[in-house]
Amino acid sequence: MANKNRIVRRWAYARHLVLTALMTSSLAFADNSALTPDHFYDYRLSTPSLEPLQLDTLVSRLHDVDVILVGEWHTHPAVHHLQFELLRALHQQRSDVVLSLEHFSREAQHALDQYLSGQIGETPFINLTQAWPNYASDYRPLIEYAKQHQIPVIAANAPNTIVRCIARYGLAYRHHLPHEEQKWIAKHVDVSSSPYKSRFTELMFFGNAEHTERQYAAQKTWDDTMAESIVTHLANASATQIIHYAGAFHVEQGQGIAATIRKLNPSLTVAILSPANPTLSAQIGYLIHLLPMPTRYLPTDNIRRHYHQSATRQPQHNAPCYPAPKASGIK
Repeated sequence: MANKNRIVRRWAYARHLVLTALMTSSLAFADNSALTPDHFYDYRLSTPSLEPLQLDTLVSRLHDVDVILVGEWHTHPAVHHLQFELLRALHQQRSDVVLSLEHFSREAQHALDQYLSGQIGETPFINLTQAWPNYASDYRPLIEYAKQHQIPVIAANAPNTIVRCIARYGLAYRHHLPHEEQKWIAKHVDVSSSPYKSRFTELMFFGNAEHTERQYAAQKTWDDTMAESIVTHLANASATQIIHYAGAFHVEQGQGIAATIRKLNPSLTVAILSPANPTLSAQIGYLIHLLPMPTRYLPTDNIRRHYHQSATRQPQHNAPCYPAPKASGIK
């Protein structure tokens, strides 16, 4: 079981990294010295109109916002540096801030709470929550700050064990889950046509429409579960501000998570902060300016082929889902 969990965890982590590579491989960054970081650990902030912002100014503007969605380029050190500084600044401004994370799923909430309250050590915490492989370098500072200052942390995401099977068999797979496990994903997952779906299809289409539709169902299971987790927490708490960290694609343009939050509770105010993406004609929300990630693939047109080949040769590609699809009648 432990080996299977590691395999599934690596599948999800690899899928996130490939999506990040697809998003960033063709970016051409504008020559704006005021918004150009000095080094790879540095970042700059701005408005959508490229007006430079200091962190304290941004934090002040976010004071009365209900939900702050921050997109990240996974493994970029400057993003993770900003995430810690932003959490600390928001907490110093409002003591009722709550941290929400893509990187832990709902079934891990109990173990996460145990660690935050000092009932278990870090090693069992990492094992029980199936923490991402880059936890120690990128997310440990957030969790340790939350633990030190008694900040609640929401394990917001859907379990990779379920999402992997939705990616393989489609959204109908969810209806064959045990009742308890159905609670670990959003009650409703919207896979209807939208600008977000069009963007996803453009990035992830490999020539098989049915395969892409299943992949999108998996993506939306993540989005809608995170959004529902955030809205549910706010419904059960008073005067709380939530800051949620997730991959940039989940956040950009007020699509993904933000769109579902607004659908679930239109009265909530939502702010977006995501890496500057020159491929978007009019980017919504505050922007994080970063030095580009190192080029992962040369030539760049090999990216899609690499993702397809790696997805089919990984051991988890043939790992069984529960229940067995042939027996359950999943199509």
